[in-house]
Amino acid sequence: MARQPFQRVPEVADKIMILRQAAQDKEEFVCKLESEELLSFTAVVYGSGGVVGNSPELFPLQGKQTAVGNFKSGDDRYFFKGHVQIFGNSVSLDSQIELFKLERRKTFRVEMSPLYRVSMHISEISGKLVSEEASIGDLSIGGLRFFLPSRALQEELKVDARVRGILHFQSMKTLNFEGTIKHSRMGPEEEGGYLNYGIEFFHPERSFTQKMTMV
Repeated sequence: MARQPFQRVPEVADKIMILRQAAQDKEEFVCKLESEELLSFTAVVYGSGGVVGNSPELFPLQGKQTAVGNFKSGDDRYFFKGHVQIFGNSVSLDSQIELFKLERRKTFRVEMSPLYRVSMHISEISGKLVSEEASIGDLSIGGLRFFLPSRALQEELKVDARVRGILHFQSMKTLNFEGTIKHSRMGPEEEGGYLNYGIEFFHPERSFTQKMTMV
């Protein structure tokens, strides 16, 4: 049976514990509202059944808003669906939300169908400027597997090589990335039998993970 990417958190007591930890660690919550606008806020305190935080600027929409979003608590990332209350710069999120824990493999990977394939442009390898297009086999918050339709860059793409580039999504969005080659191996016949490479993303800033989850 295929492993599911998310595990539902059904118990209110568990939700409270998770939200309380996020508030204690002053974690950042990123939400997408029903209006398609993005809202982020930093948790400040847990009290009266929910998390209360501050948005860095006055948000144009006020009051009760339907939202989906994500945040980190401890070593895990969670996704939620529910309502936020916005009053000035203050944002509150109660424990009655639907809450899901992202299962880690280390991280869940999505197999890329050819119809929805994300493309990748490699711009730098270990400090050397290059320009090469690649196709992605699977993708996760933590890394990706890609292959080249030629022997190009085979000498440069060694294990531990540092790679920089841009991901191009079907939604027309782009995302800069930086990572390290962790392995190379011959790919499956259906992908042409090309040499496949595994990259582990290097992203010390939380903004990279937030952008990945909202793409």
